[in-house]
Amino acid sequence: MIRNSPRLKIPVSIVGLLVAVMLILPVKAQAIPLDLVIDVKSKFSDGCLSIENLAELAQHRGIQGMVIADHDQVSLEYGFPPLERILKKKESGPSILESGATTYLAEIRQVNESFPKVLIIPGVETAPFYYWTGSPLDNNLVAHNWDKHLLVVGLNSPDQYEQLPALNSNASSRYASRFYWPFFAYVGGTIFFLVLFVIKRKPRLSMTAAVLMGVLAFNAHPFRSSPFDAYHGDAGVAPYKETIDYANELGGLIFWNHLESPAANGERKAGSMQLSTPLHPEDLLLTHNYTGFQALDDKPVPASAPGKEWDQTLTQYLDDQRAHPVWGYGANDYHCEDQEGHKLGEVRTVVQVDTKDTASVLKAMRLGQMYAVTQPNESSRLSLDAFVVADGTRGRQVGAGGTLISGDFPEISMAISSTGGKETAAKINIIRSGMLAKQETVSLPYQGKWRDLEVDLNEPVYYRLEIEAEEGGRLLSNPVFVKFQSGPFIENQVAEITEKKVAAGVKMPAEPGAPKLAEPEIPSPSKPAAPTVPEKVAKVRKPKVETPEAKAPEKPVMKSPKPVAEPQKTSTGKTVMTRLKMLSIRSGPGSKFPLVAKAERDEPLQLVRETTIMLSGKPWVIVKKDGKEGYVWSGFLKDAG
Repeated sequence: MIRNSPRLKIPVSIVGLLVAVMLILPVKAQAIPLDLVIDVKSKFSDGCLSIENLAELAQHRGIQGMVIADHDQVSLEYGFPPLERILKKKESGPSILESGATTYLAEIRQVNESFPKVLIIPGVETAPFYYWTGSPLDNNLVAHNWDKHLLVVGLNSPDQYEQLPALNSNASSRYASRFYWPFFAYVGGTIFFLVLFVIKRKPRLSMTAAVLMGVLAFNAHPFRSSPFDAYHGDAGVAPYKETIDYANELGGLIFWNHLESPAANGERKAGSMQLSTPLHPEDLLLTHNYTGFQALDDKPVPASAPGKEWDQTLTQYLDDQRAHPVWGYGANDYHCEDQEGHKLGEVRTVVQVDTKDTASVLKAMRLGQMYAVTQPNESSRLSLDAFVVADGTRGRQVGAGGTLISGDFPEISMAISSTGGKETAAKINIIRSGMLAKQETVSLPYQGKWRDLEVDLNEPVYYRLEIEAEEGGRLLSNPVFVKFQSGPFIENQVAEITEKKVAAGVKMPAEPGAPKLAEPEIPSPSKPAAPTVPEKVAKVRKPKVETPEAKAPEKPVMKSPKPVAEPQKTSTGKTVMTRLKMLSIRSGPGSKFPLVAKAERDEPLQLVRETTIMLSGKPWVIVKKDGKEGYVWSGFLKDAG
């Protein structure tokens, strides 16, 4: 079991915990833990409080910083072809661009001056794309993916907000060259018919044609805010990649927001328009180069469970299929106090910063030096006071977001407490590369070590923590990566490897040698007992979506699709049947994934939902049989009855 010190009187145990933290943390780290609340809405969009009122409330609750993330725009348009940009119906609401990005940033600066105890960082939540199906004439018009949101932090000037690539936004020259041809064709037609009018060649007809060409030219103008439109179906993840690239070009951070939140997805109305946004955790796998995602909400996020989408992206990083790790953060998604039970500060992200300023916070978030935690009451929450992975033979240790080069079995050290000082119990899960490697229930405050003697020293791994308090609080750490080396150790190799993997423009400082961890009161046994593992989740390594076992069409729509974990369960109530004599239902979209169940021809299956993974124009779907869910290609299915 994980070694724990005997319970002493509370004052002594707290002193012991502080000493242990000093021993566990590297000497160079003078890190300041800063309580940050991310994804807060103000009156600039659909929040209830001004930024000043939010700062007052945050200061009262001991919140040290907030990322204000108002919507860049709230605009939904349906245009009538062929003049979609002229003849249109529009629903809109308050937003940053409606009030002015200059005003938004100026107010944040002013509040920062008035409330020095609360650091206010400007951010923006953007919905880059949606698309229409149906017709207003048939009363079945639906806007899809309107609630697919990205959070962008670190934009510094008003024009950077104004030029975000999103539908129905400000005019931009960024994509103009893609649309010159139809625009200039219509302009040329306008000039041609005006010339005919001037020389009096059928003047009435010439003027009518010139006006029509002019209207078409205006409708086809090339200065668009996005290279996509809402009238040609689903563009997949391409619009979101466009926004990710835009944020990276400007040195910003960008995160996927509420991928699986029932409150932020599903079916709803916007004025007279119907909206539909499915759960979309697979987008974590289908996109690259974003900073991270909302790994913790006031409820568990399925994508952050062991072996699911987050672990799959981290495994891709270890396998050099992904240039940067994906970090997890906690999002408050705050709009109004007590709205649907939400309170400011109930979900926090604790960042380890050098100084309390915006640059240090953004640097820590970029490097994954943070953890997400819920705070079920105002008086206390879980606190991860230390989390390092060490190579005891070389005296090296690395914290969250870093990479350790080790020549021995890694030793995981941690210190956990409750900020209220209350003694309580907590369950610790140590996750190794998507697998639950160790689980134990301990009393807080707690400090302990565990050496992983079962790890394969021939493969790189990572470790992350899940902690759940007896009273309901939850905490998720970011991963520590470990690469094994049997040869001579190079002193600055830890820093070099880590620096290679972080985002462009962020240089990881060389990490000086840290003191060897002091053994606390209880001596280390010769060999710890094998970890207690209630259930293992299969590690996902280099999976690829393949053609199903039966003969399928020649070429998939997507290039090299990645594995998609089982989404949150949302049954459609529809029943389907297989066309094949025997259909394999698997845990992922392809024959390499483990078999979940089999279905015979015409056997009824419950359709849970469609995914966004396509094969020859048809989606992979989730079906349920005998209470078990799995993936099948929809081309092998037919409607029941």
